[in-house]
Amino acid sequence: MSGNYTLKKVTAGLLAFVLAAGMMPVSAESFSKDGAAVVAVTAVNEKEETEIWSGKGKGTKAEPYQIASADEWKKLAEKVNEGESFSGKYFKLTKDITVTDMIGKNEHPTETVSRPFSGIFDGNYHTITLKIDESEKEADKMTHCAAPFCGVKDAVIKNMIVKGSVKSGIHSAGVVGAALGTLEIENVLVTADISGGTHNGGLIGHSYNAEVKLKNCGFTGTVKASDVACGLVGWCGYNANVTVSNCLIDGKCSDASIVHPVADGMSGTVTIKDTYSTIEAVGGNALAFKGEVKKVSDITAPVAVEDLVYDEEEHELITAGSVKDAKMVYSLSANGTYTEELPKVKEAGEYNVWYKLEGMGNCTAKSVKVTVERADIEPTVSVANWAFGDEPSVPVVDGNKGEGEVTFEYKPKDAEDSEYTDKVPTEVGDYTLRATIAETQNFKGAEALADFSLEIKYTWHDAAEADCENDGNTGYYDGSDGKFYVFADGAYQEIEKDSWKVPATGHTYGEPEWNFTDDFRNAVASFKCEDCDHVENIKAIVTSKIMDATCTEDGKAVCTAIAEFNGKVYTETKETILPALGHSYTKTEWIWNKNASGATVNVICEKCGDVKTAEAEISVKTINPTYNTEGKKIYTATATIDGVEYTDVRTITINKLSTATELSYEAGNGSAVLSWTPVADAEKYAVCAYISGVWRKFDEVDGTSYEFKGLNPGVVYKVAVIAYANGSWSNDVSNSIGIGCKSKFPGVDVEVSHKRFKLTWTPVEGAERYAVGAYINGEWKILAREDGDVTSVISPEFESGTYKMVVCARINGEWDLRKLESRTFEVTIG
Repeated sequence: MSGNYTLKKVTAGLLAFVLAAGMMPVSAESFSKDGAAVVAVTAVNEKEETEIWSGKGKGTKAEPYQIASADEWKKLAEKVNEGESFSGKYFKLTKDITVTDMIGKNEHPTETVSRPFSGIFDGNYHTITLKIDESEKEADKMTHCAAPFCGVKDAVIKNMIVKGSVKSGIHSAGVVGAALGTLEIENVLVTADISGGTHNGGLIGHSYNAEVKLKNCGFTGTVKASDVACGLVGWCGYNANVTVSNCLIDGKCSDASIVHPVADGMSGTVTIKDTYSTIEAVGGNALAFKGEVKKVSDITAPVAVEDLVYDEEEHELITAGSVKDAKMVYSLSANGTYTEELPKVKEAGEYNVWYKLEGMGNCTAKSVKVTVERADIEPTVSVANWAFGDEPSVPVVDGNKGEGEVTFEYKPKDAEDSEYTDKVPTEVGDYTLRATIAETQNFKGAEALADFSLEIKYTWHDAAEADCENDGNTGYYDGSDGKFYVFADGAYQEIEKDSWKVPATGHTYGEPEWNFTDDFRNAVASFKCEDCDHVENIKAIVTSKIMDATCTEDGKAVCTAIAEFNGKVYTETKETILPALGHSYTKTEWIWNKNASGATVNVICEKCGDVKTAEAEISVKTINPTYNTEGKKIYTATATIDGVEYTDVRTITINKLSTATELSYEAGNGSAVLSWTPVADAEKYAVCAYISGVWRKFDEVDGTSYEFKGLNPGVVYKVAVIAYANGSWSNDVSNSIGIGCKSKFPGVDVEVSHKRFKLTWTPVEGAERYAVGAYINGEWKILAREDGDVTSVISPEFESGTYKMVVCARINGEWDLRKLESRTFEVTIG
């Protein structure tokens, strides 16, 4: 070893000289065991993050890149070996894989890690099986630092098991070949066999001045090397800083002159805490160790307890293992909580009891398989017989302690077991039921058998006598199998369907009862059964000879009816008197006298025309007429014939009372006496005057004259007379006239109607004649001349317009034309 160290020092001196002279452009450096420089080269061209991985995941802690196959491992190796370090990226192994490719690249022979892996790799407790074999290569062609991760820098690797083998050159290892920067390996167990070259390690081949932390790791494989073989780290460069905690080295190191359970190297510090080893150190070591590896020996594994069967009690699964100078702890889960207490279980099943040395990582745990067998059961099954056609009985199982699933199967009782089927029997017979109970967690499966029968249910039908229409029957059984039986000789005997029937006796008929309609034109023969109430009605063919009855004489009908029933003809003849119909006096005829003073009534029979006559008594009711309504005389005729009263009414109309009366007057000085002709039936009279456009009653008188006083000369007063009779006034003023007192000049009143007008004037004393003049086309024209006793005139038709007129009197042969203009008046025709 002293010669090797001299070589290393010289090489290191040369390297220092080269660096000082600036002969090598490097970005970082450390030293190998022989003083050679190890350079980590930074990739110049970084690729876009989105291009560095095409598989699942995003490379984050929450969504790491996923490795699920050897091909994806190979893809990762290719990416890293091309220069992608995956610095800070997360990976997770999702399946167990077998690999031959190495991640990271070492440059031989300078041992330079030119393409390191710098990510975080989580094995996710899966297994990587190594098949790295370069044993066929020449020594100088072999990969230095051969391992699944050939070169890493600032990396984390955790949670996996490494199996298989690595066969290569110097610094071969089970996890990392060469480490730069920082490296953390946690909870990794290596069981692989490492061989070839020298300075090989169970987990790491070579630490190039790196800060290494190994926690909760284990090595139970083998390391073979020609010079140095170590359980964890094959070789450390200058200023090594390795921390080892809670690790177990329980493998083998062979064929080497220097052996150490943890590491060997040039210089540096190895800190050890709670770490055990079964490997003894051999040869010198230049590293400084803080803490010591605890030696363990005489490790006896725990042993499974045999013949465990579920019995509802808890049982210990193992007998305790032992180890010298350490404690052994146990758990039912590889990553569960480990204690010195031996695991106990109650339920049946297969268990793995994990054991390890106290303080060691879970990856160092081993397991013992223990079986707790299921308990036997002894079930029984029963099923009641049931009748054909009824719902099948439900099987009942007892003794199914684990409540396992039950399957029911059926076969004919004497059939082979191969005849079992899950179909419930439907035919009458004897059967066997097999209940198969499935195993459960704590109980084994089992079978149970039961015999049963599917029987016929017999329903009794009482005997019934036959009658005229309905069949009878003898007593019999109705089977649930659809067949029919009688019970004879101690057993049920099958009989033919309907063999129990007794035919109906049929009806027995005597002579018919005949029923004719009232007119003897139709008849029915009724045949009644002598044994029951059944009746058959047969419509007969009827021939009739009828002499009709009259109102006063009887008639006669002779009818012959023929009916055929049940092949026999029956005949019946009826002779009947048809009573006289009697008269029906429904028509009446009244004959009145001309003045309705008397009347005669004739009543006529509607059947034969017979007539009866009677004189009527007359009563009269009179409704008197008035000036406004007609009167009536109502004559009522009443006559009685054969106790029946007949009446008729005749009405004669009485005309309204006449209001016609002629008026005249005689003018006096400031007065006028009005006279009128009397009105028939008048009780009194009223004198009316036309004042302010309204007729007003002026006075009532009993006679036929009335004197008006206080009249103004030249003024025409319009008056009328109405009569009172039978309780009412006539209200007829059509007899109105104009009156006035004596005056020097005529006073004129005008009444216009359509195209005509009426002039009425007051008389002038001594007038011989009167003239009516009109001023037309600029001159006066005489329209009319009247005698001195005439004081009114009605004009012919005039065209529409306003006309100026005047009335003049002739006195003593002279026309009085004085004050003519002041006496004119106007007449307007619309």
